[in-house]
Amino acid sequence: MTEAARARVDPIGERLRQLEARIERIEARVGVTAGALPPVSRADAARLVLLLPALAGVLGSAAFIATEVIQSPAAAIRAARGDLTARRLGHLLRRASRCAPVEGYVVRRLGEEERGAIWGIYRY
Repeated sequence: MTEAARARVDPIGERLRQLEARIERIEARVGVTAGALPPVSRADAARLVLLLPALAGVLGSAAFIATEVIQSPAAAIRAARGDLTARRLGHLLRRASRCAPVEGYVVRRLGEEERGAIWGIYRY
């Protein structure tokens, strides 16, 4: 059966196949494939579960560098980051950016500047 004939016989099924193919192309483009990314370690997850919602709540989708987080006067960020230094925070964010979403948040490395990596936190 040709593609056109299949579309006439089962328009909903055909539309579903088109949408699935489109989602796969989008996931490939942004580097997210369901089940392909490993979870973060338990130690990292314990920190990120507190930190990511605080960062997203204060910063929204604004890009930032680790030093800005450490210097932030926001009480939510100060409480969530605990004793992290900018370097340790950067390493934590780097590991998180290579793993599956944590509590619905995705960490993305957006670029680099002379003071360090530029990060973004997004809802997944």
